[in-house]
Amino acid sequence: MPRVHRLLFVATLLLLAAPLAATPPPATPLRVLDGAVLPADKIVNGVLENLQPSVALIRDQVGALCSGTLIGCSHVLTATSCFCTDPSAGLVLTGLECAQRHDLLDPARYEVFFQHAGVVPVSAVYIHPQFLFEEGQERSDVALLRLARPVDGIAPTPISRAQRVPAGMSGTIVGFGRAAGADDLGLKRTGRIKTVACTAVPSEHNVCWRFADPLGPPGTNSNSCDGDAGGPLFVDYGLGPVVAGIISSGTNAACEPVDDAWSAEVFAEQNLIDAVGGEDLLRTSCGSLPQAGREGTIVAGSSAILGPTVTEQRYTFEVPRGTALLRVALHGTEFEGSPDPDFDLFLRAGAPAAPNAADCSSTEAGLVEFCEVQVPEPGTWHALVRRVLGAGRFQIVATMFNATPSICTPGPNTLCIDNEPGDNRFEVKVNYRTATGESAAGKAIDLAQLGVARGGLFWFFTPDNPELMVKVLNACTPGLGNRFWVFLTAGTDVGYDLTVTDTTTGLSRSYSNPLGTPALPVQDVNAFACP
Repeated sequence: MPRVHRLLFVATLLLLAAPLAATPPPATPLRVLDGAVLPADKIVNGVLENLQPSVALIRDQVGALCSGTLIGCSHVLTATSCFCTDPSAGLVLTGLECAQRHDLLDPARYEVFFQHAGVVPVSAVYIHPQFLFEEGQERSDVALLRLARPVDGIAPTPISRAQRVPAGMSGTIVGFGRAAGADDLGLKRTGRIKTVACTAVPSEHNVCWRFADPLGPPGTNSNSCDGDAGGPLFVDYGLGPVVAGIISSGTNAACEPVDDAWSAEVFAEQNLIDAVGGEDLLRTSCGSLPQAGREGTIVAGSSAILGPTVTEQRYTFEVPRGTALLRVALHGTEFEGSPDPDFDLFLRAGAPAAPNAADCSSTEAGLVEFCEVQVPEPGTWHALVRRVLGAGRFQIVATMFNATPSICTPGPNTLCIDNEPGDNRFEVKVNYRTATGESAAGKAIDLAQLGVARGGLFWFFTPDNPELMVKVLNACTPGLGNRFWVFLTAGTDVGYDLTVTDTTTGLSRSYSNPLGTPALPVQDVNAFACP
């Protein structure tokens, strides 16, 4: 019987809390990544991965669920099997059955975590109506998530449009799934496979590989497992990696040799993917930032274990002058033990971080933490990963984005807002969506002729009906938080994505409204760092 990668697993080790270690461990420099993966223990013969920025972890209300790939700035490609299992019966539903289960497809149940961008809410879940998971008839294990806001700083990976994947093709699988026989759901790994002719599933809908002995070095002859479902099979036809498959399942429930594993064929499903993603799938970069892992960014990362005898890990990394944005993400393993693991993250410039001495702290319950610092102080930064409950392995990734100054030029779809008279420091653009499927840029109403330089309006359908008002205020004094504020109000239920860019640093803030929902006012008093 095929396994469903999303299913939870039974923990084999109970990890209990213990007193703090008497002497904190010394700080370890984060390794600057150059595209090479980090060696690790053999786990489904893969290796830990802190790059592959487009590959994300999909979480539900319980924790780590599945994997996915950013294929547009607002769309994540994943698997229908991640969402269409009846929790009361444990049965995988068909696409038609699942479409009636609004409880399973409620976007409020899910969120997406990116190592280089943090957690992003989901606004819509789209499944394939022809999805089937009956043995020997598996097909169309394809789903898309629409994000509540566009991702910034991560380049989408395009889907395969050239051809079907032939047998004997080399490819790369990436996911946050568990090790075969290990309790480590939530860590990101990568491995190599070679496709074979499908025997356990229909070949017209799937791409297959065989995980068999003898195993080669870690990272070769690899396999997927629980939690990897929805993750990508990357192949390269000579023009760069594309998403050719969506990891689905396999014949060995333990994910060990011999396993005939498969992914849904993207080439065969591109019409549905295009129908959902639309023009967003044409984007080659997201937002105004340099793209993580490319020129203009530095990525550093490491991995370690916290447990009864090691309750914290300390790291250092160097932030170069000219860095516009620092993002540090922490994610770790999830256990079905008691207590559930809970790790916290603390950052500090120039001195060791502590819970009561940090420039940025993230203390959410669970195993996903994220810190973002605009215009960070150059020099040595310190990170503290601290155990609150439980034990397990974690990954920590620091991403530094260079400043990319730009110029705001007022136009029909662009509003420029002053900080100093005439400097046009803040660029504002908006795109809207309607129930008829229309998507277009909002039209700017410049109020400078009325003496208004700190804000402006946008209209969507007729110029005498403004939909949005936006302003940026200088609150660069300690008493007001030393930030630029963004205020936004709207008289509409039209779906929109509004982006404000500080042209001095290249940093952006995005604000979205779901289609059909009366827009709420925005008062972002932490929008941009002051000089």
